[in-house]
Amino acid sequence: MAAETAIAEALMGRLGAFTLAPAGPDLPIAWPGRVYKPVEDKGYLRATILRATPRRLTAGISLVEHKGLFQIDMFWPINKGETEPLKVADKLAYHFRTGWADCLVKLDDPPQIMTAWTDGAWFVVPVRIPYRAII
Repeated sequence: MAAETAIAEALMGRLGAFTLAPAGPDLPIAWPGRVYKPVEDKGYLRATILRATPRRLTAGISLVEHKGLFQIDMFWPINKGETEPLKVADKLAYHFRTGWADCLVKLDDPPQIMTAWTDGAWFVVPVRIPYRAII
């Protein structure tokens, strides 16, 4: 399996586990490369992988470090306040807390809840998860 495919599957799989977890909110996910039509007055998550340029770790060895940000934008209906979406963002950040790793992807740095903004009918709270994989 190619490196970027394996990384995407690990990160998306972790996000999928969040939506099914008893402590996680029941929010639909707009997956990359798939059509998603938001439901009026219902929040949703949008997943995006922001990849950095891979780099070879040492000369003569074929190991390559892949780093980037897994950004999950939480879209919340406008005019419903900031408290509830921030609670969801906190739960999401905890789900991707530092130290989580699968056999390939590792999270060394804490997730970041970024500054929210409005986009039409939505209040958007981005959560950025720095990741690293050595393949």
